[in-house]
Order: sequence, then C-alpha cells, then structure tokens
Amino acid sequence: MTISAKRCLKALALGLAVLSGPAPLAAWTGPPVAGPVVERLEAEGYRIVEVRRSWLGRIVILAGQDGVLREIVLNRSTGALLSDRLFPTSPGAAADGSAPTATGRNAQESDARDSGKAAQSEDGDGGR
Repeated sequence: MTISAKRCLKALALGLAVLSGPAPLAAWTGPPVAGPVVERLEAEGYRIVEVRRSWLGRIVILAGQDGVLREIVLNRSTGALLSDRLFPTSPGAAADGSAPTATGRNAQESDARDSGKAAQSEDGDGGR
C-alpha cells in the first residue's frame, strides 16, 4: 500500500468517526432530561415500557402500572413537562368509567363534580 493510500484511508476513517460519533453514543445513553423522570416513575412503582423521541423531537416516556399506561412528554432541551396523560390498558376500564382520565380523576368523580357546578348555576348562585 502506498503512503497516499494510507493517508486516504486514515482521513476516511477519521471522517466516519467524526460523522457517526455522537449518534451511537446518544442512542446508548438516552436523553439526559429523561433520567430523573424515569427514576421518579420507577420509584412510584411504574414499569418503564419505552423512552423514545417523537417526530417533533420531544422525549416520550411510556410507563405502565396496574392496568394504566402513563405517557409523559418532555421538551428535550429544557426538560419541561409538556404532557402527562393516563390511558386505561384493561378492556373494561374505559367502558365502566373507573379508569383515570387525563386529569387523574375517573369519569364518575368528574361527573359528580360537574353536576355540582350545574346545580349552582341553576340556583342563580354563580351563573356567571
């Protein structure tokens, strides 16, 4: 092999190392802003299902516990919480109203709370 061929191979190897260096590292370590959230979820008894990046670049954490799937969305640069939603995973949970909603209440609690507000406005007390 000639000296110029060796230099060319070294330059090519260096170029490939520079271009592909951060991507595999990021794939192995995961997003740094997700670490504390994942640790907190595990401490609360959740099983981490998936940590991924959305097509908008946000960090999506899926965790499951007792028939509920929790989806947490974070801003990948600041770590700000953008969304924290709960979804029922058991088939009958959504039908009977016992599953938590996005607000953390089940449908029966929400109905009771909302009917109390409606009664107040019918009485003329707070019908703003």
